[in-house]
Amino acid sequence: MMTNDIRAIRRFWKPDGKKRSANEKKIKAWMKQKNVGTTYVSAFLYFPDFEMLRKQMVRDLDIGLTRVKFPPSAKTLRNFWKPKGKIDKANAAKLRSAMRKVGVREKTISNLLYNPVLQQDHPKIIKVLKLKGAA
Repeated sequence: MMTNDIRAIRRFWKPDGKKRSANEKKIKAWMKQKNVGTTYVSAFLYFPDFEMLRKQMVRDLDIGLTRVKFPPSAKTLRNFWKPKGKIDKANAAKLRSAMRKVGVREKTISNLLYNPVLQQDHPKIIKVLKLKGAA
C-alpha cells in the first residue's frame, strides 16, 4: 500500500523519476545508521516490516510532503486571519472585504494565501488592511 511516508521518501529519492545521487546517499546513510536489514531503497520502501522506520526517516531527514514555503506576505495575512492559530471571524470579514476592494474574485481565504497566482495581490490587500509586515 502506498502511504504518505513512501510517497515522501520516493519524491526525495527520485523527484523527477530519476535518482538523485546525493539524496540516495542520505537515505542509505540513514538506513546504515539505523541498522535497517537491507541496503536497497526500493525494498525499504515497500517491505511492510519497515513501516515504523519509514515514518522515522521522514521525520529525521525532514522530507515530509507538507514542506511548503510561504512568502512573508502570506504569513502576514495568515497571522491576521488566524491569530493564535484560530480563525478570527471579524478579521476574516475584513480580509474578504479587502479582497473585493482590490478585485480578487477568490472567495476562499486559504486559496488566496496558498495559490501562487494570487500571491501577487497580497501587497495590495496588506495595504488596504493597513497591516505591518511583508507587503
